[in-house]
This record gives sequence, C-alpha cells and structure tokens, in this order.
Amino acid sequence: MQHAFIIGGTGMLRDVSVWLSKKYSHTSILARNKERLTQLSESGTGLNLLSLDYKKTEALKEAVREAINMHGPIDVMVTWIHSNAPHAIPAILKEVRANQKEPFDFYHIKGSSESLKSIQSQVSLPSHCTKHDIQLGFMVGEQRSRWLTHHEISEGVIDAIKDGKKKTVIGQLEPWGLRP
Repeated sequence: MQHAFIIGGTGMLRDVSVWLSKKYSHTSILARNKERLTQLSESGTGLNLLSLDYKKTEALKEAVREAINMHGPIDVMVTWIHSNAPHAIPAILKEVRANQKEPFDFYHIKGSSESLKSIQSQVSLPSHCTKHDIQLGFMVGEQRSRWLTHHEISEGVIDAIKDGKKKTVIGQLEPWGLRP
C-alpha cells in the first residue's frame, strides 16, 4: 500500500487523514482550507498537501493527475464533497481511469443533510475501482436528535476502510423525519 488520496480531510475527516498517513507511504490530502492544511502538516510525514477548491474542476483533475504522477497509483481514495460540486466526483474518477491501471478502493462519503434520494444516488465507476458508500446519518437520543460529531464520523470512516464493506451507515438514517 503506497498512496492514499483524501478530499476534504482537514475538518471532520482530519483523524482519517492522520490515520491514513500512518498506513501509507504517501498520503495526498486535498482541502479548501489552507490554514487547516498547514495545521495538518504538523501531524505527519509523507503528506502531499493540496490547497484547492474542488469546485474548480480543471484544477481538481490536474491535482489528481499530478498526485498519481508524483506518488504512484492511488490505492485508496476517500472523498467528502458537498452536493454543490456535482462535477467533482465524475472528474476525479475520469482522471484516475485515464492515469492508472491498478485497482483502487473508492470511499464515497455522503452527508445526511442532503435528501435521502441524493444520498442513495450512484456514480459511473472505472472498471478497476471498488466503490464503498459511506452514508452519514444522525443520532437520536431521548430528548432530541443530533448530527454526528467529527470524532464519530472519523471513527466510522476508519472502521469502514478497515472492514471494506460496500455500504456503511454511520449513525442512523431512519426514521428520516427525525433528522435534526
């Protein structure tokens, strides 16, 4: 295992980024927040930090291509991309398809603040890609429901990568009407 690539790895997935950096020789982390990237750089070695807004599709494709060229094929990709960037995931997968032949695992994290239909939507995959959906839910307590904490999300994503299941729900999605 040589190269992990994570998009959105400085906020709620920060612990996932740190964990991946300990498992892989190279960990490319693409995030919009430059300050958080700088803070993350202090937590590990072998980090390829890319400050970029993933809504800029051409720059995103170039970043993926350059990461593959510099650090080798991607073994695992973890993405947390908001729904306001609908072209990002297809662009990323197109670049990986074009620039590497080796198989890779793609962990697609989807937030529960979107509609249930959006969470369950599919993307077109390269033939050498194994897709793993991670759906973020919510927690229901006695008095009220709440969103997951960053720690709960990171732990759930790490467990999903360790388990390699095709579909993981962190928290709960039902009853949908009880989401915060």
